[in-house]
Amino acid sequence: MIVGIVLLGAACAYGSSFSLFIDVPSLLVVIGCAHAILFGIYGTDAFRILYPKFVFSTPHRGRRIARAGSHLYILAGWIGTGIGWIKMADHLEDLSKFGAAFAVSLLPLLYGYCAHLLVWFPLQDNLGSQLEPIESAENILQPKNSPKSASKQ
Repeated sequence: MIVGIVLLGAACAYGSSFSLFIDVPSLLVVIGCAHAILFGIYGTDAFRILYPKFVFSTPHRGRRIARAGSHLYILAGWIGTGIGWIKMADHLEDLSKFGAAFAVSLLPLLYGYCAHLLVWFPLQDNLGSQLEPIESAENILQPKNSPKSASKQ
């Protein structure tokens, strides 16, 4: 994950200023919207999932939260991009600023996908690998004629 962050930062800084990729309102839209919805669904676990103790103590719930966080951050990025496009459409009379405005309008989408790739997807994958031994042990312990195994087939 650290290598991904370093490579992403290097790609952003190469050939231009890194400050082009920082927009506080876009960050607030993505993080604020996505995490507010996560908080509304999962309560304080939406914040506690980011700490390793929580992840290891409740992997099933953690995986559901990570999956939801992954989807919500991407959706919040699209919402932020839509807001940017609406604001751009309101100021189309000055086309000299269109390029810069369009670039900024894409930043929430970048932030949403970066959060997905660098935070939520690795967390979800890590939890999935923790659950595989548990789920395979549950399958071994289930008798073949039990209602639980019959419903899976």
